[in-house]
Amino acid sequence: MNQKMTRYRARNNQGFTLVEIAIVLIIIGALLGGVFQGAKLIDNAKVRKAIGELEGVAIAFRVYQDKYGSIPGDDGDLTALQARGGDWAFVTVAGNEDGDLDVDNGNVFTSDTVPVETVGFWQQLRAEGLILGDPGAAGSDAYPTNAFGGLIGVAGNTNSGFLGEMSGVKVCMKNIPGDAAISIDAKLDDGKSTTGRIRGAVDSSNSVGQSADSYSNVGIFSICMRM
Repeated sequence: MNQKMTRYRARNNQGFTLVEIAIVLIIIGALLGGVFQGAKLIDNAKVRKAIGELEGVAIAFRVYQDKYGSIPGDDGDLTALQARGGDWAFVTVAGNEDGDLDVDNGNVFTSDTVPVETVGFWQQLRAEGLILGDPGAAGSDAYPTNAFGGLIGVAGNTNSGFLGEMSGVKVCMKNIPGDAAISIDAKLDDGKSTTGRIRGAVDSSNSVGQSADSYSNVGIFSICMRM
């Protein structure tokens, strides 16, 4: 009995064989590979969703213009807008109909004052049923959130900096990781932060920051697309 126990303990003290260690390492590698692959799939899904959000706003913008002959947000007056019925009764912001979209103190992603045309932009598109959301949401609550958790804003012709160099009305997203910004720009435009229909800026608080000379994988950016 003691000899059997001695032989059992001897085998037990030998530890793992090289084959067993190799099998464990293969299993760990497979698990890590699955985790990394899953993370990559999630990131790619977010990029696709962000592209859909940009394109969806641009399509809604053009549909609204075709129907009413005005830029959403710049459209007015308020009594006439509310008289359209339905969700239009909840709209609280009308524009001055000057053919541009006014931004509150350059704050593309928020509004410190109400009314402001960038808030009206979202209210009017929602009232028309062209995008989802509460047509009565005002102030900073009016701004949608993008796939990466940042806000979606809009800007007109009169903005300063690189936004002013992009003619027309722009839709912008903040809090975009560098690799995602590269992918979005490449899929929809020329992949460069300083040229084309889509351009990038260093992410700022509520305004669009300084133009980014180029995208980097480690940076956080705001991107804007001309609609």
